[in-house]
Amino acid sequence: MKVLIVSSCDLPVPAVKGGAVSVLIQYIIEENEKKKCMDLTVISSYDPEAEKQAKKYLYTKLIYLQKSKRLEYFDKIIDGIRSKDGKEHQYLRKLKVIKELQKHLKENDYDRVVFQNSGYLLNVLKDRKIAEKYEGKLYYHLHNDIPDNISRVAVSQCKLLLISEYLKKHINEVCGRDMSSQCMIVKNGFDCTHFAQEFPEKEKLALRQKLGIAPEKKIVMFAGRIVAAKGIVELTQAIEKLNRDDIVLMVVGAHNFGTGQTSGFQEEMKRRFKALGEKVCFTGYVPYNEIWKYYKLADVAVLPSIWEEPAGLTMIEACAAGIPLITTRSGGIPEYIKGDYSILLSKNEDIVDDIKKAIDEVFYNPELWKDKAKKAQKYVSENFETVNFYNSFYTKLM
Repeated sequence: MKVLIVSSCDLPVPAVKGGAVSVLIQYIIEENEKKKCMDLTVISSYDPEAEKQAKKYLYTKLIYLQKSKRLEYFDKIIDGIRSKDGKEHQYLRKLKVIKELQKHLKENDYDRVVFQNSGYLLNVLKDRKIAEKYEGKLYYHLHNDIPDNISRVAVSQCKLLLISEYLKKHINEVCGRDMSSQCMIVKNGFDCTHFAQEFPEKEKLALRQKLGIAPEKKIVMFAGRIVAAKGIVELTQAIEKLNRDDIVLMVVGAHNFGTGQTSGFQEEMKRRFKALGEKVCFTGYVPYNEIWKYYKLADVAVLPSIWEEPAGLTMIEACAAGIPLITTRSGGIPEYIKGDYSILLSKNEDIVDDIKKAIDEVFYNPELWKDKAKKAQKYVSENFETVNFYNSFYTKLM
């Protein structure tokens, strides 16, 4: 079966600059290298390191779309005029991707075409010849809420691969009709054994020293993008309220993964972290293949999403690393995280105090939460290993 996976073309594949969707595509590629169930082609944005790493794949063709510095220049001008939310919309870059993708789909034949997450990719279907050529072969793998400005006609032409039941329910509400016949659930997966591996004490101490965290300090870890929706403000407020000298908040992440881009919000948070002195360690972006070491360094992970997150990889990564998890009962998170083994908080006006109490609870009963963390680790490894994700993805395309 010839399958084309079209990434969002924002971040490269392999995931040398991070990003959950790029990571998940990489897992599909690597599992397919073993199983060889698909004749696989992946379209990605260009990155020299990604291109270098992709040479190890024997059964996957990677097609890289080059970025244009000229278009980036004009996109910044257009965003400055049109963007009301301060985000980089990159209208011209996306138009270039659509044109190149349309050309590729016309010149090649695939049994299945899977668009990954970004709604703008579905604009290729405005070309009637492409829509007709690939009728019944189109899939939209959605990892976030369905974009408000997406073409409902384009969505109706695709089968939908969704990462949670929450997302399925939400799509029905947004589209104003029952989409169940088009929807299939493909739960996220990842390399659990990678996160579960042992991290020698000597190397732990070296990493602590590098980060400036004393050996006796307890570490509360946040991992993810530095955006308000991830609950980093509320977690920082909870750390301030704890007022404990024996705890350090380790913030691992950046505004836009490994792109080097920042934001007004991230810069404000960095000023806030600096004001808290030794109570906060901000690492910035950490490459995905290194982040397991930071989980292993931590005593507890606090990932308090305050938006309806369809499903977060960071939550199950923390569990796989074998550390206690505090998160929220948001979106599809309860479909991945068991309340018996982790702390699931409600998103309400008391969330700051609830985070504070939850951190206190974990440190007050370390043996209890060590045992629960082991059970969470076992549950995650049994249900969300890469092979489970790959098998689910592949069978839905059959």
